[in-house]
Amino acid sequence: MAEESFSNEQIKAINSNSKHLLVTARAERLLKNNPKNSVIIFAFNNKAVDEINERIGFKIAETFHSFANRLYPVVADLNDKSLTDNMFKNMLINATRNIKNNDVNYLKHILIDEFQDFNQLFFDLINRIRVLNSAVNIFAVGDDWQSINSFAGANVNYFKKFEHFFPNPEKLFLRNNYRSKYEIVRFANSIMENYYDNLAIQDGGFVKQFYEIPTT
Repeated sequence: MAEESFSNEQIKAINSNSKHLLVTARAERLLKNNPKNSVIIFAFNNKAVDEINERIGFKIAETFHSFANRLYPVVADLNDKSLTDNMFKNMLINATRNIKNNDVNYLKHILIDEFQDFNQLFFDLINRIRVLNSAVNIFAVGDDWQSINSFAGANVNYFKKFEHFFPNPEKLFLRNNYRSKYEIVRFANSIMENYYDNLAIQDGGFVKQFYEIPTT
């Protein structure tokens, strides 16, 4: 399949597939053919960032806020307990308004973990990067059944209507559950079947499609 057909990818990891592992595996394969600084992973908290960086072996992951504050500093210490929600929002707004081509023209691949928790400010930042660097590839992993952060501004429609925001994507569905035994998967499916047509199957198995994604 021609590389052009993989302009953006969305991975739907259903029923507890390890999304962190999927993102790191993808990054490791990309790094075989691309410079280190051309790949970035956006994770949603410091714990996830540390886990991903430890697995990769160097700093490749960061949060949206740390990325924004690194390019255009708003605060000296992101761990300062006195920071308010508005201050974190302003970091993203400030970076989105001021970001320039030479800030992001080195990027070839943006990987986004926990995409079901994507929000408007994250989208504005990513979309601005895409305007400045039209060649960048977006790879998103998530599970809309794990979307629990709407109280913090997350909008699951970015996941459910991915193709509206990132036209002509390649979508892959991971339906094998490696964490739960068959009885748990069967019970979960019995709850989900009235709401969704892409259910998990029994435990175990392989997902061949993931390994067919180009890495150039």
